[in-house]
Amino acid sequence: MIDGMVSVVAWRRGLGRWPAVVLPAGLLVVGVGALLALPPDDDTHRSPDLLGIGLLGLMTGALVLRRRWPLPVLAVTVAAMSAYQWLDFPPEPALPAVLVALYGVASTGNPRRSLGVGLATSAVVVATLAATEERVLVSDLLGAVSWVVVALALGEAVRYHRAYTAEVEARAARAEASREAEARQRVAQERLRIARDVHDVVAHSIAAINVQAGVAAHLIAQTPQPDATTLAAIREILDSIAETSRAGVADLHAILELLRGDESAETGPVSGLDGVGALVEPLRASGIEVEVRVKGAPAPLPPAHDVAAFRIIQEALTNAVKHGRAHRIDVTIRYDPTAVRVRVVDDGSGPSDKAGRGSATAGGYGIVGMRERAHSVGGELHAGRDPDGGFAVEAVLPLTQRPAGGAEATRSGRDALTGQDEHQSSPSQP
Repeated sequence: MIDGMVSVVAWRRGLGRWPAVVLPAGLLVVGVGALLALPPDDDTHRSPDLLGIGLLGLMTGALVLRRRWPLPVLAVTVAAMSAYQWLDFPPEPALPAVLVALYGVASTGNPRRSLGVGLATSAVVVATLAATEERVLVSDLLGAVSWVVVALALGEAVRYHRAYTAEVEARAARAEASREAEARQRVAQERLRIARDVHDVVAHSIAAINVQAGVAAHLIAQTPQPDATTLAAIREILDSIAETSRAGVADLHAILELLRGDESAETGPVSGLDGVGALVEPLRASGIEVEVRVKGAPAPLPPAHDVAAFRIIQEALTNAVKHGRAHRIDVTIRYDPTAVRVRVVDDGSGPSDKAGRGSATAGGYGIVGMRERAHSVGGELHAGRDPDGGFAVEAVLPLTQRPAGGAEATRSGRDALTGQDEHQSSPSQP
């Protein structure tokens, strides 16, 4: 509907580009023709002459400027019409010019101005008719005033219509701008989501493979003639590398399928907190002590919270291995009535510069990505040196719906994550 209104407005604007002299010229031709068409033996009015034609020319000529100066044009037209009437010329040829001038005032002004102009013009017309006509009937006066009212009403209607169409155009422009802005925002959000997923999957897999390959290389270098036990350990590490690479390729393939928009592609469910155990196994296999603690009563989480918590733990583990050279990592997952809290602490070297480990300034996007994931579900994330040494990542992801029966008071930050109500513990298995 809006598009149709805009098309009509454009068509009307095309008509509005006609020269402003077309209507005045047409009225002049019609007025002069009507004046000259009067019968020569009409004794009630003055015979047509150059003076009458000149007054008609003044009235219609002033209409050329009706859009720029509507009130002065109306004043000139009414004054010329009064003179025309006082000279006893027939009033009919002059009437259209006055009506057009009234229409111009109403269509470019406001109701208050139109009312004032209507009253003043009606008073001038009534006074002129009463003074110039020998016998004036009330019906004649009402007829003259009704023409004034009709012209003003038509102008007001056109003005309201113009305001309405302008509002329609403005709404259409705002809607189009809003659609474009929303589309750009969706594209940016989708790019950011894909970038985070690719970073999380690839970085974690490569970090785990790097650690495992380093262990295998160390064993080979230390034992030029490996025995059966060493060969079995190297074989286990290589098998773990192969498994980690297959899992990383599968995850990356699923992300690329989504990026291509292949809806028919069969992609498995996105990992959540139930996948943390499988996440840490490659690190444990490479000799890193990883301990996972779950506190509180585990409960199903909203999918967005589940994925965000898993990805934060995944990236924190990757940073601990890749940047911190950690030998021990503690992962704590705490379920509270109003939030799920995650804390990952390692004994690594900590940040190597002011930018912080894994920050965008340092050349990576690890902490930036973790913080964006926390913010995406209304949470917050803090990362930095731990008072006890190493590096700590803490995330609080608030839940929109409070689990039933949860009476425990919510605690925030590190105090909540280091509480004593441990539900279960998975000790490291180096």
